[in-house]
Amino acid sequence: TQYAKESLSDIFEAIRAAFPQEFPAWLEAGLKQIPPSAASPAEQWKLGEQLVHGDKTAVYEVVRHICYRCEQVALRDRGNQ
Repeated sequence: TQYAKESLSDIFEAIRAAFPQEFPAWLEAGLKQIPPSAASPAEQWKLGEQLVHGDKTAVYEVVRHICYRCEQVALRDRGNQ
């Protein structure tokens, strides 16, 4: 939902601001949980860079993009069952 995407964006920004040294490593570990069919390792790296260095709008757009891609994978997987 829109609320969840906005909330996730705010959470990412708050964690990034509170823990600037640790955030990139935590983010890298978290992005590895995304299925490769939703984001390849190269895409994960690019998305991570945007989350680490992006402004509020960029962070929101990355969260929106990841949510969309994961939703598409889930729908495709459900259709194949």
